[in-house]
Amino acid sequence: PVVYVTASDEDDVMDRAIKTDPIGYVVKPWRRSDLKSVIKLALYKLDQRNKYKNEKGYTHIGLDYYYDFENKKLYYKEKPIHLGKNELRFLELLIEAKGQIVLFDEIYDKVWEEDLKAITKNAIRVMTFRLRTKVHPKLIESVPYQGYRLNIY
Repeated sequence: PVVYVTASDEDDVMDRAIKTDPIGYVVKPWRRSDLKSVIKLALYKLDQRNKYKNEKGYTHIGLDYYYDFENKKLYYKEKPIHLGKNELRFLELLIEAKGQIVLFDEIYDKVWEEDLKAITKNAIRVMTFRLRTKVHPKLIESVPYQGYRLNIY
């Protein structure tokens, strides 16, 4: 979550900031009470959003993405994101690893049901590339020569 503290109150600057979906925007010179109230309100909004998602049984995976294990669906805020069968398996593997590295061998074994001899590291890279085009690119981190992990924010 982002709170902008800036000297600019110009419309074009605020419009650019709004596109990043911040929690708050405080213009300098600011008073401590202004900043405190924006942060307090931001924490409340995040808590309410997480309560809503948790009541539905969704798992928060970072950057406003939520995963519904029961129905195998990924959401960005309230918007569903369509994922393919292997992308879903891969994402679940990353979520279950809780920020730890998922090694290439484990991805081979658990994502693909087809003949593993036909699967290459390039196939994993292509699948990861496709998944990253559907989510924020920073959500999934490549760990050179090892595998991937979910960046939990």
